[in-house]
Amino acid sequence: MTESQISDSSARIERDSLQWLHLGYLLIAALFVFRLFYISSGKLELSEDEAYQWLWSKHLALSYYSKPPMIALAQFTGTAIWGDRELGVRFLSPVIAGLLSVLLLRFMAKEVSAVAGFWTVVMSTTAPLLAVGSTLMTVDPLLVLFWTAAMVVGWRAVQSSGTTGQWLATGLLMGLGFLSKYTAAIQIACFALFFLLWKPSRVHLRRSGPWLALVVFVLCMTPVLIWNSQHGWITVEHVGENARHHHLTERLRPRRALVLDLQRPILLERHPRHVEQIGDTEILDHLERERAGVQDRCKPRDRRQHVRHDADGAGKRGDDARPRPPRKPCSNREDHAYARRSHDEQ
Repeated sequence: MTESQISDSSARIERDSLQWLHLGYLLIAALFVFRLFYISSGKLELSEDEAYQWLWSKHLALSYYSKPPMIALAQFTGTAIWGDRELGVRFLSPVIAGLLSVLLLRFMAKEVSAVAGFWTVVMSTTAPLLAVGSTLMTVDPLLVLFWTAAMVVGWRAVQSSGTTGQWLATGLLMGLGFLSKYTAAIQIACFALFFLLWKPSRVHLRRSGPWLALVVFVLCMTPVLIWNSQHGWITVEHVGENARHHHLTERLRPRRALVLDLQRPILLERHPRHVEQIGDTEILDHLERERAGVQDRCKPRDRRQHVRHDADGAGKRGDDARPRPPRKPCSNREDHAYARRSHDEQ
């Protein structure tokens, strides 16, 4: 091939790559607008996790009983812009999904090709869990974003041209992932396994980069450590309970987590000095005793009291008297209302 033909071929490849990149950006923008309209329509109610984590956003802290603080900060940001409604709670979900798609598109376009980048975006969009994460605002979208960003920057850092700044950025992104969900700490083990399996990358272990990244990660853990030291290491106890009772926790997790995370702020407000001594078992036992008391008071009366026994009884009430239906058991809302009143009286 002549020099001109090679130049024309390179120009055509570059032009095609730009077209695929633009198509990828267009797809990301269209999905972002669609997701915003969908969550602002109010057709999808808040999930249990979103509801009690919204309560956390109203009481910002260094950490929380079962989760790090990033989700509360995310919901605080969204509700500060759009108010306390579905759009405010979930606003950052499509934003995170868009950033993740742009990150994947550019990374794959540089490392493989723009075509591969476009189809990577398409596949990530159609993946069920990622699709849910682009709508619901929980800890998982934050974790996926920071994990992926740390992976991309870490890949740049392990190259022969990797810099200390890239390692510092990798440590910061892993730390932000840990402040989103504790399982982000597993990424350290992933990097250790990568060093073990890919020999050329081990040269970095003789440099300061990876160790500085580890220091930055540990510094990012500081808010969680401070909060737990002030609350009797209750998160460590919670994680230990999950490990000891994993099979039971998996079956009861949705309802149990909701009850605990909704009740603990109330106990924090009323018994701030003793709440660290109150475990999950005590809270659930207390609620169960209250509910049992409510059910005893809400039992329907004897049905015979509502039935017309004879003509004399009918005459006393009137000939047009009708038997009254038995009293209905208390609803869940009445149960909770009575339990709250009895708790206040105590």
